[in-house]
Amino acid sequence: MVAARSSKGERTRRMILDAALRVVARGGVGEVTHRRVAAEAGVPLGATTYYFSSKDELLRETLRYGAQSESEFPAMVAEDSDALAAALAGDLADYLDDRPHALATYEVFLAAARDPRMADAAEAWTGASRRQLEPALASLGSADPELDAQVVTALLDGLGLEQLAGQRDDFVSAVARPIIERLLTALLPHPTLETVR
Repeated sequence: MVAARSSKGERTRRMILDAALRVVARGGVGEVTHRRVAAEAGVPLGATTYYFSSKDELLRETLRYGAQSESEFPAMVAEDSDALAAALAGDLADYLDDRPHALATYEVFLAAARDPRMADAAEAWTGASRRQLEPALASLGSADPELDAQVVTALLDGLGLEQLAGQRDDFVSAVARPIIERLLTALLPHPTLETVR
């Protein structure tokens, strides 16, 4: 019986966090109130205040929730830098296809930039992305996979923002993939003439 109650409680909590992401995506962090999120989630107002005592806590937990979902993806693997570039460009495009979720992510990150109490939640999100990428970079010969993963994720964040603003139809082929390929060429060792012979 207790397990069933906690399972239902966890579902309600997730519904509230998903609703908070949708509210942020539509109108920004300033639109988040317990009342608005409760209405969006289809739960009583008391449910949002039960799980999140303040708006700040709700925003922090929304960011942590996003980070947790990010960390559930497996680590990336790639045969070579071209395959990795293609996978990263494709994954970024897929992520941006869920425009409300992507907008909400960036909005909550901006809120974290203004509120130091949210910094650890923001770091959890970016850390999850970097940890997914490190094994692929290491297998391709990166001298510092942790640092290189940070460089690549910073580039992906910038490309994501540009695409959300510009919404180019040829984003993957004309923007994301060539830029990611160029960065990976600079970061990763490539065969010399000696090794090719």
